[in-house]
Amino acid sequence: VVYGMTSWLPRLMLQAGYPLGSSLSFLFTVHFGTVLGALSCSWLMDRFSGRNVLVVYLFIAAAAIAALGFATNSVVLYTLLIITGATTIGTQIGLYAFIVRFYPMTMSSTGMGWALGVGRLGAIIGPFAVGLLFDLNLTLQQNFFSFAVPALLAAIFMSLVSNRQTAS
Repeated sequence: VVYGMTSWLPRLMLQAGYPLGSSLSFLFTVHFGTVLGALSCSWLMDRFSGRNVLVVYLFIAAAAIAALGFATNSVVLYTLLIITGATTIGTQIGLYAFIVRFYPMTMSSTGMGWALGVGRLGAIIGPFAVGLLFDLNLTLQQNFFSFAVPALLAAIFMSLVSNRQTAS
């Protein structure tokens, strides 16, 4: 979701009929939302179950991404883009904090290394998969639904993770 969206969002917005300048401002808006998401996610994770905060953020991400394909008002569009950035990249940042707390101190670096290493697969697969989606000539709504599916799956899988916190 993260790498696919950041690589292809301008192209998707061009497909939706927005000029290139607006399409690039949409990408800026997503990254602005990231700041808000990282700050709010980490703050909430200190006060509530980290896993539950991540699950909620990922469900919101799936809904916001899916809704992007239907946004016709620029205020709604920019709001959804901020929410998308906050709940995708912002959640990814929160996930790093969760990982450090999840594993015992003696292996938290290994856990983080594996998470970051495996996560790089998304950097490879995400943009490639979106390129394949463009070859299918899907509608704008179908493209955004395709982005929403991995966020929804992440929320479901994250809800299955133990809620333990071992590090202090």
